[in-house]
Amino acid sequence: MQGHLIVKRIGWGLVLLALLPFVIGVSLSTSDAILLSDVGRSGMFEITEEEAGMVIIVFDEYGVIECSEYEFNVFDENQQRIMFTKTDCEKWWEESTYQFTSEALPPGMYDFDASDDVEILAVKGDLETYMENYVIGEFLSSLGCGICCFGIVAVVGSSRMGAATAYGAENQVILMGQGQPVEAIPVVAEPVQSSMYQEIVRQAETVVSTVEDAEDEASPNGSFWGGITED
Repeated sequence: MQGHLIVKRIGWGLVLLALLPFVIGVSLSTSDAILLSDVGRSGMFEITEEEAGMVIIVFDEYGVIECSEYEFNVFDENQQRIMFTKTDCEKWWEESTYQFTSEALPPGMYDFDASDDVEILAVKGDLETYMENYVIGEFLSSLGCGICCFGIVAVVGSSRMGAATAYGAENQVILMGQGQPVEAIPVVAEPVQSSMYQEIVRQAETVVSTVEDAEDEASPNGSFWGGITED
């Protein structure tokens, strides 16, 4: 079996294998939590009766701004600011922590704006347990994405390898078919110089000579017929 076909099968196998850690990771990251707002710097989120007793946490998605300069503001329907607690900057970038938190909020609509893209979640149950599951889930989902990317690279690379191989084989066939034209070599017929052939020719000449002599003797103009005519 050609090498590029083996690489392609391995690549697809990695893609399928990556689904397992990715799905498990996503399920752990989203278990016991409700997404209130996806990635964005500003917008609105709603607290329903279901989320009214939950703790609200905020993640900084990209972390391109220093903790001391980072601002996150939330306002209720009356434009009253809702206080969110900012995590200690020494722990700001730890994997097992969030950047802002708030106690349960009453149902209603809320506006927010932040210095960078944020993700807002409502967590039910124990917050520390959720964060442990969140860290594991993020690791597994990242692992799955990495394996999937590696598999896709293998599939794409093997496809290009197969195309290059097919192209080379096609060119080889064409080159083999484009041979140089055969030059015509003139054939010169030379007389046969064998002794047998010469003997046959000599005998034939002798026979022809004998026949001609006989015809001369039998001819009406010969000496015999000529004598009769004269008589």
